[in-house]
Amino acid sequence: MVGRPAEFGRPPRDAPEPLAPPGTRPLPAAWRLLWLAVGLAAFAWLTALSRFWLDTPLGERFDAVLASPAIHGLPWGLREGLSTLARPLLPVALAALAAVLLVPALRARRARAVLTALLVPAASLALLVVVRDGWAGLGSPAFPSGHAVAGYAVLVSVACLWPLPVGARAGARGRGWRAAVAGRWGPALWGLALATVTVGNVTLHAHLPGEVIGAALLVTGVSGLLLGILAPRPVRDAAGPKRGTMGPP
Repeated sequence: MVGRPAEFGRPPRDAPEPLAPPGTRPLPAAWRLLWLAVGLAAFAWLTALSRFWLDTPLGERFDAVLASPAIHGLPWGLREGLSTLARPLLPVALAALAAVLLVPALRARRARAVLTALLVPAASLALLVVVRDGWAGLGSPAFPSGHAVAGYAVLVSVACLWPLPVGARAGARGRGWRAAVAGRWGPALWGLALATVTVGNVTLHAHLPGEVIGAALLVTGVSGLLLGILAPRPVRDAAGPKRGTMGPP
């Protein structure tokens, strides 16, 4: 059936309603529930880890076993370099990168991704202070690791704001290097930074492995809950279609 002609600039009654702006559409409910489950599971593991690592003799044994490869298995120069990167050069550099990535995210109207990228570090550091103050008997002055929390949190921010590749055809338009950086090298460099933050906080005895694992669980819990609540769709390169990736497009 053909809709009635527009009157006074109004669309026909059977005309489809316009889609919401890309940055305002949340993920499907299944993905939101999955992120919420990940966040809650991480907090449950953080609670169990705190009780086990801090309150039992086995925690010290596991710390010694896990720390040995990073402390005794690496050359001194490499250990010192990893520690310098993780404390605090890499977190500062990642924070600067996230600030730069805010610009294309705002241009793409990815308000949810921007808000998540800002809230994950803020909420993680705030919760770190609460836990270290002895809330519910979970933390200690060094558990979880503050430097590791900062590093993991800004890595999540970068992941939320990182632009997706524009596709295979981008190379024909002189944009292939951008697709390669975003789609191929980006995840690899992100994983390398994650490993550096993890190992670099242990190599010079700055923290015990359990304290770094606790930091990872804390940031995972905060990130999971925020991703489940805000459900952002990360930024796609401006030349590509506006589709998301923290779930199906």
